[in-house]
Amino acid sequence: MTTVKPTVTDPSAPSAPSGGLQSSTALWLGILFSLGFTALIYLLGPALPQINFLPDTGASWYYWKLPEPTFWSRASVWGLYLGHQIAIWGLIWHAQRQKPKYTAGLHRVNVIALVVNALFIFLHLIQTHVWYDGLAQDVSIFSSQGSVILMLILILLMENQRRGLFFGRKVGFLKETGQVVRRYHGYIFAWAVIYTFWYHPMETSTGHLIGFLYTFLLMLQGSLMFTRAHLNRWWTLVLELAVVAHGTLVALMSNNLWPMFFFGFAAIFIVTQMWGLGLSKWWRWGFIAAYVAAAVAVYSSRGWGNLNEIVRIPVIEYGLVFAAALLSACQMGAPSEALELKSDRDPVQIMVSIGKTAQACWFKSKDPGFGGFRLADETHSPAGRPRLLLVPRRDPGGLPKLVISAEKAGGATDIQVYGPALATSLGARIAGDVKRWASGDDACRS
Repeated sequence: MTTVKPTVTDPSAPSAPSGGLQSSTALWLGILFSLGFTALIYLLGPALPQINFLPDTGASWYYWKLPEPTFWSRASVWGLYLGHQIAIWGLIWHAQRQKPKYTAGLHRVNVIALVVNALFIFLHLIQTHVWYDGLAQDVSIFSSQGSVILMLILILLMENQRRGLFFGRKVGFLKETGQVVRRYHGYIFAWAVIYTFWYHPMETSTGHLIGFLYTFLLMLQGSLMFTRAHLNRWWTLVLELAVVAHGTLVALMSNNLWPMFFFGFAAIFIVTQMWGLGLSKWWRWGFIAAYVAAAVAVYSSRGWGNLNEIVRIPVIEYGLVFAAALLSACQMGAPSEALELKSDRDPVQIMVSIGKTAQACWFKSKDPGFGGFRLADETHSPAGRPRLLLVPRRDPGGLPKLVISAEKAGGATDIQVYGPALATSLGARIAGDVKRWASGDDACRS
């Protein structure tokens, strides 16, 4: 997810914490705001326009929309949605160009993002009470559901290197895709959340209230980018698991498929999510036993013929994870071209050393082979995965042509080198240089 030096007069430069407020405090205040605003939506329910909705015609039909939309019902929601979307994307872009360090406090960009999201939340409430319609009038309900599914899939991809995908085991060939997702996930998640937020009018059904509360919390998470609160593994787990409660409760109110949602999303917790929490084996076996006992209790009465319900969501999600990885592989080069090295040095120390030598040998020396590139320095990663990116000079925000990353694995440091640049005429040169520099030799040529 090019460095522009912020000036004192830049109102949104995120380089310095703002006001001394801790990001953890902002997180709790944001949670209280989310709960309070959800209660406000409920309390203002009697003031909503009285509408004779068209009959529900099935799974592809969205019930809560005007039978006869007007110009202003459409223009108001689309105008506000686009304003909200562009504003948050702009803040993400600005923050990434500034590359602030992760901090326990708040950057200016966090304060601005929190204010922007709060403002548009209030505007959505007003828009619903005046013109009512959400984006649902013009787009399919499956687009809203699909945006959330996409976000969940990308989280699995992005977190593979930290917690693994299956029972703590990492899937090696997902590494490149996960790195790309990590770089651009802010834009994708912001679209998924804001699009879903404006898809629905602020109705007072239980499903709407739970959904809006969940959406508010996701906006809060996005607003806290580049802070320690944004990386809190327990908070991010809550956001991932909230889909279990939301999906199950909505299914309880609308159909008889609640076990599919409850056991399906809970299975992903058992297989993947809990392995990133550092739990003891007794806790892990306890969760597994509780899951099995609950499934036996439910399906002994529901019928064992329906047991296939619990694997539907995991099969879809994990299948789409691998599909996304294959699609990415077509764009980034064959995984067999990757290079893996071992070192006993600290990951940050290695990356800083390689970065300094690469700048001297590839760029300051005016090497023509690297004239079209520049080196993006991401050595101070709070996730413990410092890396260097070789990016196009004219498109520094585009996909990296080469990734050099390092992370602790047991008692050693794993160094990974991958990307389409290895399949070019520079490949052998890059591989030889990085091998030599990783060993401590800072010579430009062997």
